[in-house]
Amino acid sequence: VEFHCDITAGAGATLVCDNEAATVELDKIVSDPLHVIDSLQTDYDLLLQIQGEINQSTSTFIIKWVKGHQEDKVPLDQLDFLALLNIDCDRRAKAFLRLNIGAILPPPVIFHHEKWGAVANGHKITANLRETIYELYTFSATKTYLCKKFAWAPTVLSTVAWEGLHNAKATLKLPRNTFTSKIIFDKLPVAERLHFFDSSESPICKTCNLAVETQQHLLQCRERNCRKHRLHCWIKHSKVFLIKGHTARLIMDAIDGNVRHYLKLPPRPTKWQTSQGNRSVVAAVQRAIVAQHALGWDKFLSGIISTKWGVAQRLYQEISGDYPKRRPRTWAEGIITSLWEFNHDVWLYRNANKHGVAKEEQSRARRARVVALVNDRYLHRPHLDPKYTFLYNKPLHKRLEEGNRTLYAWLSSVANLSSLSTKPATRQQSIDMHATFIRLSDTQMGRLWRPLRRLRRLSDHPPAKPRAPQPKYALGQTSPLETRLLTGMWNFAAVSPPTPLVQSKVRKKVFQSSIRSKHAKLLWDRGRTARMMN
Repeated sequence: VEFHCDITAGAGATLVCDNEAATVELDKIVSDPLHVIDSLQTDYDLLLQIQGEINQSTSTFIIKWVKGHQEDKVPLDQLDFLALLNIDCDRRAKAFLRLNIGAILPPPVIFHHEKWGAVANGHKITANLRETIYELYTFSATKTYLCKKFAWAPTVLSTVAWEGLHNAKATLKLPRNTFTSKIIFDKLPVAERLHFFDSSESPICKTCNLAVETQQHLLQCRERNCRKHRLHCWIKHSKVFLIKGHTARLIMDAIDGNVRHYLKLPPRPTKWQTSQGNRSVVAAVQRAIVAQHALGWDKFLSGIISTKWGVAQRLYQEISGDYPKRRPRTWAEGIITSLWEFNHDVWLYRNANKHGVAKEEQSRARRARVVALVNDRYLHRPHLDPKYTFLYNKPLHKRLEEGNRTLYAWLSSVANLSSLSTKPATRQQSIDMHATFIRLSDTQMGRLWRPLRRLRRLSDHPPAKPRAPQPKYALGQTSPLETRLLTGMWNFAAVSPPTPLVQSKVRKKVFQSSIRSKHAKLLWDRGRTARMMN
């Protein structure tokens, strides 16, 4: 939008903005005509255009920041002119966006002072340039992975509310963000997954002791107290996105009925919607249910919801006018956050049952686990070379008197040294040598052997008997026969016989960089210690 008006040369102008970060950048532009704007900054194109217009203008500019959304806390009659002007502009912008939902957007514009811009899929990239380009570059591989992971058709991906999912994850801190990613991709460390990495870990659910604990079983365990806790958590969090999100009660009935069926919970005694709803909203909700069935209700609980829910909610709000006082970026953002909180409460209850709540209970559980591992290693001793049998010098009752850290270190040593002892063809004198020869070379193929020895293996003649020391030649210690020369094997005629090399001191072969115990551990441990410690 461009607005032209006649301003007297040298006149003053005040630029008002409710974005505090933008006002800081505008202050730099006004004070320094040669200021260089970071191209990775949000709304770089607008700032560059403003800088060009300011540099071409003869007026003097003053930058002022106005706090946004002051009407939430202060009555309108107590606000100044600039605050009221900001509120009016904000309302007009939101009204325009509401009236043009689903409209075809105009093509992106490259401003005069911008010179260039990045456009992808008909949209101009004005924020998070690196991340956006990376996502676009890896889109095809990500799409293939998701379709294979969740057994989706390629057309299903377009029905997922990715914008709401992205906004919900952007507000979380790193630990909770990691937890939600594990929920989405079915990577929670449940008993079945722990048993896959460590066979000593029981795959049975500690709550019911009847079934294998998978991520699905975590949400469907039929133990009485577990169902009671799950029902309490679902009622609590469903009320959150009903009240805070101003969710339509028709939508709540559809979500509540299907989710309770998946969670193995009893149906709600009374429905949220007691009267007949609007037919258009009912039809939109039915379409949303069908779309969510294609995605899966287990995916709904993990935060992967259909865009049809947002369409039904928007239709309900346009008909009823039930808008929240402070509108979020997307309605899906609030419901996804509540679903993740529900999953987190269920996960905490599971951990409390398995590891205990008090520190004494957790300490006893950790001790019982390490004692069980040590007993198993003494009962089923792995194969060890004679030089490693010192690990079992102590009897079992003396070994169990040691602390947890010492026992975990002993278990790690047994696992590592038994792995060295199970390969007779590659036994080495030390861990450093083992890591060097196994990881950096191939002893069976002889890649570290000298060229003459390789030629001897290729020849049909048996190796010659050791002789007295002779002058050292290029291909070995002794003067090679004509048939053993590379020129003879390739049917080439040698122009001159090999020239003896200058005698030099025999040097012990030293690798460029020695491998210490820490690096060797990283090479042959393969994460076993980390899995045992966890």
